[in-house]
Amino acid sequence: MKENVGDCDARAMRSSQNGQQASQDQELAGRFRNAMRRLSAGVAVVCCADEGGPVGLTATSVTSLSMDPPSLLVCINRTASLRGSLAINKPFSVNLLGRQHAEVSNAFGGAVRGEDKFRFGDWEISTSGIPILTDAIARIESVVDLEVEYASHTIFVGRVTRCISDITGDPLIYADGKYV
Repeated sequence: MKENVGDCDARAMRSSQNGQQASQDQELAGRFRNAMRRLSAGVAVVCCADEGGPVGLTATSVTSLSMDPPSLLVCINRTASLRGSLAINKPFSVNLLGRQHAEVSNAFGGAVRGEDKFRFGDWEISTSGIPILTDAIARIESVVDLEVEYASHTIFVGRVTRCISDITGDPLIYADGKYV
């Protein structure tokens, strides 16, 4: 079969355009990552339990959603170990960290693997069977009400079932790649 020179040129042009688009997408992603590093956020440890035991991770992508009913959003990367343990109607906790919890944040942020993370901080199991950090500045227990897949993450809507907070503690804040 004989190829038309025009067909080859069109394929080469599309390939070049796709390469340019990929480069522009990577550049935009890098700029967006740098911009979002400038957004200060409170630090939380999100936990649940599965048949293998307690699981948890550090998250800054946690925010309130509604007061009626009390609910929150948690965004979890699909590759995170916790992702496979969360499901509709499953209980989980959001433990808002205080300034004294940098070591806990680091452990749950990837410095420590598996259940060994729970050696950092004073943890107990709540009445709903999930880990809670006893001296967190707030401990919010929720049940997964909705999950939405979007790009690399799953967005979980949690219906709050219990909330205990310490109004005297200072929150652990993360910005620009460090605690502030």
